[in-house]
Amino acid sequence: MGFEIDDWDDLLAGVRQGEPEACRRFWEAVSPLLERVAARHISPAMQRRIGPESIMLSACRTFFEHARQDEYDLPDSAALWRLLCAITVNKVRMKVRYHSTRKRDLGAEAHGDALPEPVANAPSAQEELEFSEHFAHLVGQFDEEERQVIDFKLQGLDNGQVAERMKCSERTVRRLLNRLEERLGTMLSDC
Repeated sequence: MGFEIDDWDDLLAGVRQGEPEACRRFWEAVSPLLERVAARHISPAMQRRIGPESIMLSACRTFFEHARQDEYDLPDSAALWRLLCAITVNKVRMKVRYHSTRKRDLGAEAHGDALPEPVANAPSAQEELEFSEHFAHLVGQFDEEERQVIDFKLQGLDNGQVAERMKCSERTVRRLLNRLEERLGTMLSDC
């Protein structure tokens, strides 16, 4: 396997200089191939933890960093391909080694239908009522706009969806969330 790029000398020169278009073209040419190389070197069990895409991204990042410093002597596209494969396989080995240490060993993972026992029972009706009253008291201290944001976020909406419903920008939603976080932190520290 390998890849063929007609103007690879020019492309590599552009990558070394950090030209965005050259980097994009290089990325499009090598990323799918390197992802396949990574996938072939990661066992199915280990793929639960290590994705071939993350390995490929790490390998490309390493290549770009060193290429910009002109650390590679690459006489042809075959030498480039061998280098990229070596970087990718090395990244796989490092990740496998990391995830194979005793603390992170795959054999120590629990699999199957066995679910851990819950730590505590469900809250009692009294506890739910107390929480509800406390939450209503806290939320009641915010203005209408802030309460809207809280309500939408509790519904699971992302910032873009909240902005759309409130007819404002995402930046406004982020600003409101930051303000809420600060005020809530102050309120809770006073409790």
